[in-house]
Parts: sequence; C-alpha cells; structure tokens
Amino acid sequence: MPTLLGELDATLRAMVQVQRLTGMRPQEVCLLTPKQIDRTGEIWLYRPARPAPKKLDTDERKAWEKAHRWAPNQLRHAAGTEIRAKYGLEAAQVILGHSKASTTEIYAERDLRLAVQVAR
Repeated sequence: MPTLLGELDATLRAMVQVQRLTGMRPQEVCLLTPKQIDRTGEIWLYRPARPAPKKLDTDERKAWEKAHRWAPNQLRHAAGTEIRAKYGLEAAQVILGHSKASTTEIYAERDLRLAVQVAR
C-alpha cells in the first residue's frame, strides 16, 4: 500500500487514508464535508447527513468490479477486521454503522488468533 499511496495526488491519498482508518463506506468518503465532523470532543465523530445512495443494478456492479482489480470497500473490510480483532464485534458494528451484528460479520473477518488463544 505505501507504493500506491505515493502514486496518488494529495486529495485521493487523504481519502484512502480516511477510509482505511475509519472503515467508512466509499460514498461516505466521497461525500464527506467538514460539517459532518463533530470536533467538540477528544475523539472526532462522523455525523453523516445520510443522502440516498446512488445504487448500481446487478449488471452495472458486475461490470464495474470486473473492470477494477481493487475496490475501495476493501479498505472498509480491512478496518472492520482490525477493529473487531482489537476491540470486538460490537465495536466494529458501531464503527461501521451496522444495525445488525450479522452484517458486521460479513465485513470483519473472524480472528483465528483469538480462537487459538481460547483453545489453549
């Protein structure tokens, strides 16, 4: 990833870093405005306006995914997995904005290392 970041312009690099650190959805990063960041506390909070997302139909989504080797949602998955490993499923669920833990389980892979620790 460091090589890829070095090839990006400053704006796109910042967008990738924000998504990777927060697990935001790609459209949330693209639509992010300063008004959506609550900076009143020690930890800044993202407060989206929740516009209706522009959805792709199945054929459009498949064509797009085929044309790209890498998808921004991989950053969301990676963030969800790291948060789950460090703080647990509930923390990942809250950070990713999921109402159901079953949705978070799709994004945040299980931590095999934790299972090994439990087995010991």
